Amino acid sequence: MESTSGGSRSAGTKTFRGVPTRLYGEARRWLRVREFGVQDREHVTVKPVLPAADGLMGCVIQSRLGLRVGPWFSTMTASLDAAHYRFATNCLVTLARLYGEHIPYPVSLPADDYSPVSAWIGRRRREGVLSLVATHPSPGARVAAAALEKGHDIRDTIFFVGGEALTAARRRAIESAGALVYPSYPISEIGGVGWACRQMTSGNSVHIAEDSMGVISYRRRAPLTDVEVDSLLFTTLLEHGAYVVINVEMDDCGVIEAANCDCTYSKMGFRRRIRDIASFGKLTGIGVTLVGTDVVRVLEEALPARFGGGVTDYQLVEQDGAVQAKLELRVSRRVKLDSLDEVRAFFLRELRQFEGGAGASRIWRDTAALQVVHEDPLVTSRGKVLPLHLMGSGIVGRT
Repeated sequence: MESTSGGSRSAGTKTFRGVPTRLYGEARRWLRVREFGVQDREHVTVKPVLPAADGLMGCVIQSRLGLRVGPWFSTMTASLDAAHYRFATNCLVTLARLYGEHIPYPVSLPADDYSPVSAWIGRRRREGVLSLVATHPSPGARVAAAALEKGHDIRDTIFFVGGEALTAARRRAIESAGALVYPSYPISEIGGVGWACRQMTSGNSVHIAEDSMGVISYRRRAPLTDVEVDSLLFTTLLEHGAYVVINVEMDDCGVIEAANCDCTYSKMGFRRRIRDIASFGKLTGIGVTLVGTDVVRVLEEALPARFGGGVTDYQLVEQDGAVQAKLELRVSRRVKLDSLDEVRAFFLRELRQFEGGAGASRIWRDTAALQVVHEDPLVTSRGKVLPLHLMGSGIVGRT
């Protein structure tokens, strides 16, 4: 099965995973089920439909492992520009069901509204059924916020999250509703780097899957910041992996150390962990990834050509919001604007021409994650104006 990365260094890397790789992934998923004892929970999926494949594949794996497969809520709304993706997804679900897999058809959430998920979890809890939610950290935090706002009781729900950093704010948002949250660390080209165990109840930490990869780190200056980070380098070990890579950087950082716990993963030999995982070279809001040259080209070329100004008058800032990741498109006050909504619509349209940009633009639109402000770009401590300003990587900006 083919998938494509978000395109951090190029137009996106095509990854082909065959049957051995998929079966290996299912075995790892079963280890996680055993570690947390969630065989009897109802598994709820909150992920987009195609072109993202992890929602569909997650439901298939749940079915193949004999777990209780619950509803699939799609974070991509039922808009006309995504109709072909919904149709293709439903065709694959139908095919899987014909082959005996008990997986649900996706239900599109209303724009910027996660209350249907919290309502479902709350209703099932009243009926005596606890839920496990597979999602990304930002949607997970939005579900918890909706539960508190609407009075839905989602206590004791477990959230398995991945695809973006589980920051302190997103963890607090999920735990404030009485739920538990545990991260994983996947990379499209490499696979699953690691998973949290039940004893990792703080921070963003995972056991390293040392049967399939080696991980080291080295100190370097992050290219889009003025700070130094512990950049992670990966080497693949599985003979049936999608790629053979040796000491490859993925623009992620973290601290590698011993994992002192007696969980299922430690007993399997996964006795090291990565903590404080963050991305310093790519935008990873709401589980989608866009990085580097494509976004910079929109900021430095397309936007100035359309609305005026120069290469330092437009800046995209990623920061941790109270509930979900926030993207702020800052337009210098020197640029005369008639409408901020027009700038937002143009920016999202431009993103859609790049690999991975179609899904990102729809999700950022539907979740209200992107805001446009008529404010001067942030300046780093060394006086630089960076086109991508990643606040989540420890950057302190000033105007």
